Amino acid sequence: MSTEPPSPPPKEHGATGHPCPHTHSAKAVMNIREVSEYVGLDKSTIYRRIAKGDFPKQRRLSPNRVGWLRAEVEQWLSDRQEPDSPAGSTRSR
Repeated sequence: MSTEPPSPPPKEHGATGHPCPHTHSAKAVMNIREVSEYVGLDKSTIYRRIAKGDFPKQRRLSPNRVGWLRAEVEQWLSDRQEPDSPAGSTRSR
């Protein structure tokens, strides 16, 4: 019989709330796939918002790689949360 403690539950993404199987939660720089999953937007929407100035710009990491600073993406997401409203709730009109 094993005496290992049970593994912790999977982490969840900020906007989507779905379990995160990846271990990138501690990374300071995120790739486009990670950003897309984290904020719940598809890649084309992210790039469109960057062009309009409504999303953090990617940073050049090498000649063929770009990434987003996790802190900037988290701040962007936090700035979009409605005050006095739980995350993920919708308003009815």
